[in-house]
Formats: sequence, structure tokens, C-alpha cells
Amino acid sequence: MPTIMTILYPRTASSTFDLDYYLSKHMPLAAKYWYPRGMQRYHVETHAEGPYTVKAECVWDSLDAFKAAKEVEEEIKEIFGDVKNYSNEAPVQWFGEVVGTGEKSDPTAAMPSGIITVLYPRTATATFNLNYYLSTHLRLATKYWYPRGMKRYHVETYAEGPYAVKAELLWDSLDAWKAATEVEVEMKELVEDIKKYSSEDPVRLYGEVVGTGEKP
Repeated sequence: MPTIMTILYPRTASSTFDLDYYLSKHMPLAAKYWYPRGMQRYHVETHAEGPYTVKAECVWDSLDAFKAAKEVEEEIKEIFGDVKNYSNEAPVQWFGEVVGTGEKSDPTAAMPSGIITVLYPRTATATFNLNYYLSTHLRLATKYWYPRGMKRYHVETYAEGPYAVKAELLWDSLDAWKAATEVEVEMKELVEDIKKYSSEDPVRLYGEVVGTGEKP
């Protein structure tokens, strides 16, 4: 299974972010160096609210491939040195191992525009039943949500950091997701099911896809 590098830019009272520069210059720079070293594709989201303004997801062949790329000092220096040209906030980075996927749509179809990121916090007492989540909860979610506009999902686990598990739910649009949450009977069943696999309530982020790239 691949590794996903998640890059998030914090929202603060004084934060600035040049999205045009990021999409037209920074990501092509990263892709130039990283596609040959194991990065497969990426997408970029903007968040209208919440703790982050922009989120990028870079899919790698493996964590070892990224670690090897990071050891090429000249390239890394140029990539990370470029951050100051579009953001006044240092990004947060997470690395997740993909442990489960599912899809309704043709994997070659266009990238959906709405992404719901579901994060399960890591605490001293947190418990999470990954087998139940993958085999039962997500099947329940897709039963209801595939007909309502969800296209596919993937699940990652984190060995360290503030979250233990992350799920990415890719939707036709954020409006489709909002409409699905208004079906009270289905949402009640899904929310009540959380306690069967997690001791912690999830954190959700809502993103609009504004850019994508894929290794030729």
C-alpha cells in the first residue's frame, strides 16, 4: 500500500497564502524532483474554515521512497526554501500508511471536488478498532453515501502524531455531502456506530479541490 504525505498550512489571524504561486510554481517544482523518486500524484484543497487554509495530499510509492528523496539535500533545500515565497506559516506534515480503500466510480474519472477528512485523535486512553472500522462501519457509510455522491475513500494509520487514523472521503461536491448529512435516519445510524470502534469523537475537515497532478 502507498504512503500519503499530508501537508497543511495553518490558519492564523495573520496568515497569508499565495494559492496561484503554490499551484503554478511550487507544486510543479516539487513534482519535477519527486515524480522520479516515487511520488505518484497529488491534489490540493482549500478550506473555507477550520484550523487550516490549504491542504495538499502527495501519494508516494512508500514511506521509504519519500525518506530517500528527502536525503537529496540540494532538492529538499530548494523545495522547502520556496515556502516563504507563498506562505508566512510553516506547514504541518503527516505521513500515513494506506490500510484500506473503496470506490464507486471509475478510478480514471475526474477528481471529485469535495473532500471530507475524518481524523481520530490519539490520546493516552484512546482506543480504535481498525478491523471493525474497515469491515463494518465504512461498508455502512458507503451503502448510504455512494448513491448520494460519495465516489471513493481511503484510510490511513499514523504511527505517531496527534491522530491515529485518518479517512479521506471523496465526494462529487461539498454540497452533495451536506445534502447527505440532512438525511437524519441514516446520519443517526452512522453517528451511533462510532462508539463501536472509537473511544474518541472524530475531527472533520472540509476541502474544495483546486489543483491536481499525476506522474506521467
